[in-house]
Parts: sequence; C-alpha cells; structure tokens
Amino acid sequence: MLERYPQLSNIAYQRLVELLKTRVRGYSVTVAREHVDAFEKLLKSKAPKTRVERLRYLRRALEDLGWELSAESLQEYVAELSEESPNIA
Repeated sequence: MLERYPQLSNIAYQRLVELLKTRVRGYSVTVAREHVDAFEKLLKSKAPKTRVERLRYLRRALEDLGWELSAESLQEYVAELSEESPNIA
C-alpha cells in the first residue's frame, strides 16, 4: 500500500511522532540512590576530578528537581540554568 501511496508514509510518521510526544509528555521517573550508585560505577574509568565534578552536578540537579525527572522539568531546569549563566547548562 505504501508503494502505491508513498505520501501515506509521511502522514503515518507524523502521526506516530505526535502520539509519542503526547505519551512522553507527563511521564516522569523517580531517581533512586541505586541509580546514582550505578552511575558512579560507570564513572570509575574517569579521572578523579571529573568523577567528583559529574557526581556533584548530578546530585545538585536531582536535589533541585526533587529526584523526579520528566522532559518538562529538565527543559525548565536547563532554561533556568542558562538564564543564570550561559556557560552552566
């Protein structure tokens, strides 16, 4: 059918993207200490200063966001940081 009506492919793709955006909007994840511990293990190969810095920034962001992440809250958070200093976000 798509061979016969190739424009349907674009329409189907656009609808799928719209559907996914509405599904993701409002979805949030609660971050647990175990997640941070797992991230810390992934950083073992990094230089100590880099490891400490990344964990500090992650913990600060999680505290600021109440350990709850969503697309909207992350966008707002990055926007706020950018307003404070363009070099932070």
